[in-house]
Amino acid sequence: MHTTTSEGFHCGMCSKREPTLRLELPYCPWCTAPQDTQQGAPYRGVNLFLHVSSGKKFFPLRCAPEDFEIEDIAHALSNICRYGGHGAFYSVAEHAVLVSLMVPFEHALWGLLHDAAEAYVGDMVRPLKSNIPIFGRIEDRVFGQLAKRFGLKGEQPEEVTWADNLILRPEVMRVFNGAFDPVTEGWVLSSGVPSPEDEVKVRLLSPCEAKMLFLARFEELTANPKRPHYAPPTARPSKDE
Repeated sequence: MHTTTSEGFHCGMCSKREPTLRLELPYCPWCTAPQDTQQGAPYRGVNLFLHVSSGKKFFPLRCAPEDFEIEDIAHALSNICRYGGHGAFYSVAEHAVLVSLMVPFEHALWGLLHDAAEAYVGDMVRPLKSNIPIFGRIEDRVFGQLAKRFGLKGEQPEEVTWADNLILRPEVMRVFNGAFDPVTEGWVLSSGVPSPEDEVKVRLLSPCEAKMLFLARFEELTANPKRPHYAPPTARPSKDE
């Protein structure tokens, strides 16, 4: 069990203490132990949900692998604008497709889905995300369930992380029309790696175009029976079972 008091967060299961964390959560972000509410009342936040494009209810704090659908992910990511909505419209879906094209085929599905949790928790800009660790932990937990759904195993490949960082420069130069260079601004360390502007074509697709491209790329990566990335959903047991 864990508790959240004026002195911060303390988990009685894994002994994790976080004095700066005062948000009440239904589970420990480190070991997922349930909250000790003293009165035994369930934490209401675990039952909060959002409606997704397919019409389903999605519970971010108690999601399961079968809750994720690729059509919902494609729809949401194609409508989420990167860089906080500043500059030209550039969707997370288009970004994901480009990352998937920059990595070896065996990591391409990872590249396509590396930001897929944002379809359910939103896209927080980097300066804030790095200073709000609890958001990252919730996002990681959602992604963990999503990864099970689509057969992503282990940690994110280094090649995907590399591509995700390397693509920043051509993206920013295109989205902000060359107004500034993220390398000179300190966003990206070039480390002698050549800029991929000639290879990476940021097209600034509309949401509809980005959604179609995302789904087409997903089908391309999962159609090969020799690479069984995609696990079909399993039905939830009914209350009568």
